[in-house]
Amino acid sequence: MHSVLTVETHRFDLHSIHDWFFRLGRGQMVKKYNGELAQVVFAGKLLEESVFFQPSRHYGISKLTGKEEFMKTLCPAWADRVLYNEKLSDLFRHDSFCASGLYYGLVAEKKFVGQHKPVALHATICLK
Repeated sequence: MHSVLTVETHRFDLHSIHDWFFRLGRGQMVKKYNGELAQVVFAGKLLEESVFFQPSRHYGISKLTGKEEFMKTLCPAWADRVLYNEKLSDLFRHDSFCASGLYYGLVAEKKFVGQHKPVALHATICLK
């Protein structure tokens, strides 16, 4: 019998698709279960851009390949986020007179910088 998913104390393993699922697939199929911010963000007090980047935490270096991979001891998660209020949102919500320059994603996406990858929000601010 072939294992697809193993969840135990200190183990979260999607076996042969583990790294692919969270890196290339960006974990989008399980992101809906990442709801710890829902009460704060969606109460209308704070906003967040759409998250289309891979999870920001639980990276390690493979002992076999020496390359970065998602650790299999904890479920990868979107733990690092950038939140902002509506006043700031109005500044970078562009119209036809202001070009968009918005980026919301991981810093050092292709480099190992530790278990957590920082998240950045870069936006062109339009002052009127």
